[in-house]
Amino acid sequence: DSGTSGGPDAGEGGVAQLPALLAACMDSGMPEDLQCLALHSIATLSDPGARQAQGSAAKSRLEAGVPPLTPKVVNSVLVRLIPRQPLLCLNALAALALQEDCRCYFGAQMSLLQFLAHCCQQPSAAAASASACSVE
Repeated sequence: DSGTSGGPDAGEGGVAQLPALLAACMDSGMPEDLQCLALHSIATLSDPGARQAQGSAAKSRLEAGVPPLTPKVVNSVLVRLIPRQPLLCLNALAALALQEDCRCYFGAQMSLLQFLAHCCQQPSAAAASASACSVE
């Protein structure tokens, strides 16, 4: 039956595996384009429904040995990409700030706080560096 192959279970499985896929893309050995794609996904897919589905699947992923998408993993990518992709990093930070564990972790990271201060104090400089990166 073709009605069951694209049913809700298939969608839920995809959402449940998304954090593991994003964590793999954020590995320091991955190409920068994949790391950027992962940050872009975080920024665009961070609606409350997706977060709830990811949270409900977290226990099964941990039991299966899948590495979690932690604030520490995201932070390492942000620090690497801020000089070349400041607006993407800012968008990802904004999306992640909705999650309490991320907000607490990122609030203790001096480099990210300095980046946010720079974006607030000199928004045109951050935008200009982002434009220069997208032209490449």
